[in-house]
Formats: sequence, C-alpha cells, structure tokens
Amino acid sequence: MARVLVGYERGDSVGHYRRLLPVAEALAARGHQVTFFLRNPYDCRAQITKNPFPFIPTPDLVPPNPAEREPKRMGSYSDIMVYCGFGRLETLFTATLAWRTLFDQLRRISSSATIAR
Repeated sequence: MARVLVGYERGDSVGHYRRLLPVAEALAARGHQVTFFLRNPYDCRAQITKNPFPFIPTPDLVPPNPAEREPKRMGSYSDIMVYCGFGRLETLFTATLAWRTLFDQLRRISSSATIAR
C-alpha cells in the first residue's frame, strides 16, 4: 500500500478536483492511501461530502473576494499567474515559504508518490 498525495495549486472552481477524483478513486480501490491537496476546500465541499478523502489545505496567494461570484476571464496564462499572486515578490516569497514548509512536514510522513495538476 502506497501513500499518495493528489492535488493542484491553482484553479478557482472544482474542475481540477473533479478531474483528479477518478485517479484518487482508482488508487484507493487498489488499496492505496490517498490524500488531496486542496486550494479551496469550501468550493469542493459537495464533492468532498460524496467522496470523503482526507485533504490538506494548500497555501493561497490571493485572499478570496466574496464580491466575485464568477471566475475572472483570463486572456493568457500570464494573466492567470498575475491574478493568482505571482506578480508580487512578497506574495510569491510567502507562498514559496509556505509550500516548502508543507513539503518538509509531508516528508516526515513519507508519502510514496505525489500527483499534481
């Protein structure tokens, strides 16, 4: 039995989670222990309730804006990266430090594989 981390960092909705869920279910059916990285567990709550895999919240670069109901339309990958906080050095530094800390903690758990999207 392997311990597998499955997740994604960017994405405003549950599309990434939905795409990764069949992979997680197949791994679990084969006896592997699957844990998700989730950027926004709140948005995934309906799917988490149906398929209760354990999850770890990921560092988020941009605080949620409750006034924004729909995802912003982006013209390019660069637009996405800037919107997600990669355009500011202090934000990027903080996120990098948070991810490094998270991975250091996870190494102590010793996962067998990581699947990221």
